[in-house]
Amino acid sequence: METRTGHWVGLGAVFWLVAAVLLRLAEPLGVIGAGVAPQALALAVVAGSLAVTVILVQALLRLRGARLFEAVSVMTMTALLLDGLAFSFAPGLYGNGEGHRLAASALVLWGGGFGMLVAWWRGR
Repeated sequence: METRTGHWVGLGAVFWLVAAVLLRLAEPLGVIGAGVAPQALALAVVAGSLAVTVILVQALLRLRGARLFEAVSVMTMTALLLDGLAFSFAPGLYGNGEGHRLAASALVLWGGGFGMLVAWWRGR
């Protein structure tokens, strides 16, 4: 595995862990999966966080053009693979309530796609 790819996989795992912990911590607040308006707010927070994250990754790793999209795709792939394992074998990582876990999984999927959209947009 190319060194850069290994770094991207590592960053994807770190970003996944941060997101999983934040989703777990959000459960007691009751904002995820608590209705349309709170879920829309959660989507907006995820969008803003991911836009900033992609910009930071681009600056820190000095990525341009298609390399930014490639890096974010590898990071997202890693995070989604870890999410799939966690949702399958340790769903309590994301929270205790089934509704919260379902809404959290929707945020994870949407966030992965949105992060890739931002990377594609910034890299074109």
